[in-house]
Amino acid sequence: LASELVENIIREGYAPTLDGGRIAIRGNISGKEADVLANLILQSGSRRTLETGVAFGISTVAICEALKKSGNPDVVHYGIDPCQITEHRGAALCLLKKYKLDDVFRICEGPTHLEAPKLLESRLEIDLGFIDAFHTFDYSLIDFFFLDKLLKPGGYLAFHDLLFPSKKKLLNFILTHRKYRLLATPQLAVSRMRRAVYAAKALKRREPYCFSWPQRGSNLAVLKKVEQFEPEWHFYADF
Repeated sequence: LASELVENIIREGYAPTLDGGRIAIRGNISGKEADVLANLILQSGSRRTLETGVAFGISTVAICEALKKSGNPDVVHYGIDPCQITEHRGAALCLLKKYKLDDVFRICEGPTHLEAPKLLESRLEIDLGFIDAFHTFDYSLIDFFFLDKLLKPGGYLAFHDLLFPSKKKLLNFILTHRKYRLLATPQLAVSRMRRAVYAAKALKRREPYCFSWPQRGSNLAVLKKVEQFEPEWHFYADF
């Protein structure tokens, strides 16, 4: 694994907080998913990265640690999160400080539709973007809309919770309305047995969208931006 540190944090299950307490980590990416993000950074030589939805800081630690390991000068990871201090009690900030990774991190306290335009105005260009914030389709699409404008051609875009119907819809939008290539992540594939159990539960709940298993059940989508592309003003494709 690229990061034993992330594995240890996940195993412990708690993060320190700004009020001197601790908070249970939940809804985070897995160690294998963190490894995929870290390896993307190390292999591509990324210097500027951005994520939406910092939360408890597992992905943030993985990304910041990889940036420091890369040996590239002047690396920065930006995190957009309106709830880092309020709901998550500064958990990610505390983890980064604890493991001496806070010097490469910049918090943007607010929602994407308010914070991302500021980064665009500053002429920021990123090498990798990660979406893991509010999971409804509209907010996920807003995250993608701005990250696409910030992301360099040849850069990487990843998003979590691919098995949510909103994220499946987002993937379909990206592949039909922009120039991205979906990358294979066989190391994140889910076993046939687990897929069968999940499908049985979906059938019982009458949720047919759960039968769609992109990327062999992987819950993390990774795409490469082929080129900067804007469709014609009247363009539309079913997705």
